[in-house]
Amino acid sequence: MYVPVEFPMCIAFGAVGGPEWKTVIAENQGGFEKTNQIWVFNRHSYDVSTAARDLNKYQSLIAHFNEVRGRANYFPFQDFLDFEVSTGQGMVSYVSPGISQIGKLYGSTNPYLRKITRPRGNLKFFRSGVEMTPGGSAGQYSIDVETGVLTVQPDEIRTVTSHTPGTQHVFEVSTAFTVDPELGSEIYLSGVTGSASQKLNSMPLTVVAVSGQTITVAVNTAGLTASGGNAFKRASPYVITWTGEFVVPVRYQSDQLPGQVVNKGDGGLFVQASSIILREVRE
Repeated sequence: MYVPVEFPMCIAFGAVGGPEWKTVIAENQGGFEKTNQIWVFNRHSYDVSTAARDLNKYQSLIAHFNEVRGRANYFPFQDFLDFEVSTGQGMVSYVSPGISQIGKLYGSTNPYLRKITRPRGNLKFFRSGVEMTPGGSAGQYSIDVETGVLTVQPDEIRTVTSHTPGTQHVFEVSTAFTVDPELGSEIYLSGVTGSASQKLNSMPLTVVAVSGQTITVAVNTAGLTASGGNAFKRASPYVITWTGEFVVPVRYQSDQLPGQVVNKGDGGLFVQASSIILREVRE
């Protein structure tokens, strides 16, 4: 279970660690290698044993370790080597119409998009370079800081009053959109019932014809039935980007916290710990 008890900043600052991949390399007798990438996503780990040297820091570590019950729960950790998302790094991946998962982009030639589930700080979201406004109105957004899921409201919503299935699906909305959907753009339907619902609901439907309240999309629903629902129109095309900060969800690797007093200096007692590992928890 995730508990919002952040790992002590004073110790996190001295952590040693970063991303890991899992790869199997097979080498033949001629010295040629073949690699097999086992993990699709990387995973981070950190050793904080060298950062908890004085007694005060170690006591804060003891308090945190007990509060999260050792390995039982996971918690937020700030990786001071990688906690910011700047312009050009904050991207999103499609989940469903209007819903995206935020991520951080690494590299450009063979880019890697890291899933970010715990954003925080001064979060800003942009649509085609223009900053968006948080809220529940048309074109506005909301961000779930416990999952990293971004929801962008459609620009316009209309009630679907009728459907005409066929080799191209035709439907009529209650009132025409303020600006007609462009030919070749995508429109979305939800709440449609009938045997065509799986082909229509939450799918990007390409607009091939518009005549007032009547819209034709490129999906074959011949022989199927459809009724009801809503039509969602979004400005097309556009790209969502973001900037801000994030923390890494981690847990202790062991249920035992090591420590030993090794010296007493002018500043107090000094503690030595053999290994205190934190492991990222994928969400």
